[in-house]
Amino acid sequence: MTHRMNFYNTNNLNVLFNLISCNNFPLTNDDSLDTIGRKIFSIFSFVTQFLYFVASGLVLFLIPLELLMRTNIINTLSNVQIFILAFYTYYRQSGFKELIGKINEALIDDKTLEDLVIKSTKPIEKVMKMYITFGFTAIMYWVLIAFREVFKKNEFEYIDYGIPAYFAKEPFSTTTFIYGNTIVVLGVFFVISKKYSIYVYMIHAINLVTAEYKYLKTDLVNILSDAVEKEDYGNEINDVKNRPDDFNKKTIPTRNEKLIQDRLKKWIQYHHHLLEIRDLLKAHLTLGVSMLYVNNIVRFCCMGYLVITMPLSLYEIFVVLLFNTTSLIEIFVICYSIQKLLDASIDITTEAFHGDWYIHRVPIQRTFNLIMFADHMKCELFAFELVSLTLPTFVTILQQAYTACLFFMNMN
Repeated sequence: MTHRMNFYNTNNLNVLFNLISCNNFPLTNDDSLDTIGRKIFSIFSFVTQFLYFVASGLVLFLIPLELLMRTNIINTLSNVQIFILAFYTYYRQSGFKELIGKINEALIDDKTLEDLVIKSTKPIEKVMKMYITFGFTAIMYWVLIAFREVFKKNEFEYIDYGIPAYFAKEPFSTTTFIYGNTIVVLGVFFVISKKYSIYVYMIHAINLVTAEYKYLKTDLVNILSDAVEKEDYGNEINDVKNRPDDFNKKTIPTRNEKLIQDRLKKWIQYHHHLLEIRDLLKAHLTLGVSMLYVNNIVRFCCMGYLVITMPLSLYEIFVVLLFNTTSLIEIFVICYSIQKLLDASIDITTEAFHGDWYIHRVPIQRTFNLIMFADHMKCELFAFELVSLTLPTFVTILQQAYTACLFFMNMN
C-alpha cells in the first residue's frame, strides 16, 4: 500500500457496496466523501425503495397465505431486518464515526501491522465476493425472469411480479406490469445491496480490530526479544534457562532496558486504545449481531418449511437452495470473524510468555506480569447480551431453526 492504511482504503468491496447501496455508512471520521452526485443518487434510491416497500407491504393483505409463504415471507423478513439496521446506523452516525476514527488511529504506519491487516481482510473479502455473486445471481434472476410473462399474456395479477406487489388493482395491463416490475427489480437491487453493505461493513470492522489485536501480540514478542543482545549474553541466558530455581536470584541486565520500558509504555497505550475500540464495537454492533441471530433462525426455519411442505417447481427449489447456501456462507463468515476476534483478544501474551521475558530486570518483569493479568479482557459480541456469536453458535442457529421447522410442521 502506498498510503497509510485506514478503514476506507483497506477493503474495496466495502467502499463499492456502501456506494451503490446508498447506505452512506461512515467510512471516515469526517464528511469528506459526501458529494452532490452521491446525494442525488441517494434520493433516487430512497424514492425507489419507498415505492417498493409500500407496494410489497400492501400486497401482504391481498394474497392467500400459501402464496405469501412461497413468494414473500423471506423478502418481508429481510426487509424488516435491513430497515431496522439501516435506520439504527443512520441514527448512530456519530458513534460509528468515532469507532472508525479510533480504528484508523490504531492503524499505525508499520509493515507488520500492514501484513496482518492483509492476512485478516483479504481472504474474507474473497469469500464475501463469492457469497455476494451467488446471492445476487439467485435473487436478481428470480425477479428479472418475471418479465417473460409479458410474452405469455395481456392481463396480470399481483403474483406475476418478481416479488408480489400492489401498484394497481388486478387485473392490470402490460404497461402497468412493466413499470411495476421495473420498480420491483430496482427496489430489490437496492435492498439486497443494503443488506450486503451492512454485512461487509460489520465484518470489515471486526477483521481490522482482529488484525490490531494480533499486532499487539507480535509487537510484545518483538519488544521482549529484539532488545536482548543474545550475542553478548547467550551463555548466561542458557544458564538461567537450565536452572529454573535461580529465576528470582539472577536476571540478565540488558543495555537497552530504558528502550524496552519506553516501548512497553507505548504498547500499553496501544492496548488501552484497543480496549476503547472494543467498547465501541460492542456498543454499535450488538444490535446487528442480535438481528442476525434471530433473522437467520427464522430464515432457515421458513426455508426448510417452504421446501418440505410447499409444492415447488424444480426451478423454485434450485433458487431456494442457492439462496440458502448464500445464507449459510453469510452467517458462517460472521461467526468465523467474531471467533477470530475473540481468540486474538485473549491470546495476546501467550507467545511472549514462552519467550525470554524472565531474563530482564525486575521492573520489566513486573510490567509484563501486569500485562498478563490484563490479558483476560476478551472482545466478544453477544446477541441480546446472552449468546456469543462464535462458531459453536453457528451450529446452534441451525439446530434451533431445524427444531422450529419441525414444530410448525407438526402444528400443520
